[in-house]
Amino acid sequence: MRDAWSVGYACKREVFIATGKTLGAARVAAFNSEIALREIERIEPGDCRLVGAIDPNGAWSFEEAGYL
Repeated sequence: MRDAWSVGYACKREVFIATGKTLGAARVAAFNSEIALREIERIEPGDCRLVGAIDPNGAWSFEEAGYL
């Protein structure tokens, strides 16, 4: 998605990407996806982890993902 943040999450065997105009909005969208996965896949809290973020310019950001 152009002009937006994208965040990638891994939850056990499931991987998903959420987007938003801001990093915060992308994380909220990811949180909502994680809640849905918990209900469908019976994933426990803590089973999901942020694996990376892509800023609106297309740069991969480990710092925004909390790795730095």
